Amino acid sequence: MASRCGQDQLVLSACQKDIDLRKIKSEIKGFAILQASIHSRRKDSIQQGKDADQKALNCLDSNPIP
Repeated sequence: MASRCGQDQLVLSACQKDIDLRKIKSEIKGFAILQASIHSRRKDSIQQGKDADQKALNCLDSNPIP
């Protein structure tokens, strides 16, 4: 009976480790998605800033200050 109980404990331990590993993988995947989203937003923001700078330069070129 004791060995059966020990085997059950090993199975439970292995299952718990598998669940823990799945949770960690899920968290890593979620973090990677979040990081990609932030990177994409940063690129969009930089591009919007460049576009605004170019628009301002074009405005100055077409309307020189006397």
